[in-house]
Amino acid sequence: MKSEIKTVKEYVKYELVEKKSEFIGHIFPISNSEDAEKMIENIKTSNPEARHNVYAYVTENNEKMSDDGEPQGTGGAPVMNVIKMNGLCNVCIVVTRYFGGILLGAKGLVRAYSSAASGALNNAEIVNYSTFVDFKAMCSYSDYDKTSRLINELDGIILSSDFLDNIVLNISIPEDRYEEFKKRYSNLTFGKMQIEFLRFCLRIKK
Repeated sequence: MKSEIKTVKEYVKYELVEKKSEFIGHIFPISNSEDAEKMIENIKTSNPEARHNVYAYVTENNEKMSDDGEPQGTGGAPVMNVIKMNGLCNVCIVVTRYFGGILLGAKGLVRAYSSAASGALNNAEIVNYSTFVDFKAMCSYSDYDKTSRLINELDGIILSSDFLDNIVLNISIPEDRYEEFKKRYSNLTFGKMQIEFLRFCLRIKK
């Protein structure tokens, strides 16, 4: 898992017209290739009269692009370039084209597909995800306030709290602060309280 991922927060659509051809740029976050392929198919189904649905996507371990019938290198490559030039991951861009009857030529197609992809990106909200560690910890009632302050100081999150004989906390801490938390938490509780690792996950850092 990458320690940092830059992607878009949610689906955004952008439209432009170039010599009577309509280009619709769709950008959206994905978790994997299956997410991308499903959304691409949904866009194609929603635009049955469109001539082309050019796309590119990048995940943590895969990337793919398609000219979808346009001359080779005039669609998928410029869309992929928008993703790569902006350092994005876990993102997909589809550009739907409704042909207007006028040929654009290779340079015109590259420019139009790049502009539609860039327009969608420019209208999207960029978010940065970091790797967090989710874990479980117990603390006494007398240590609860100090533990809460420590979690907040290290940019962590309390996911849930169960107030039993001791307080059981489900916590998420940035991966690069996890070892520091364990050391300071052990000192805070005099080594009496244990931590149970649960998982790594991606979250928006504070």
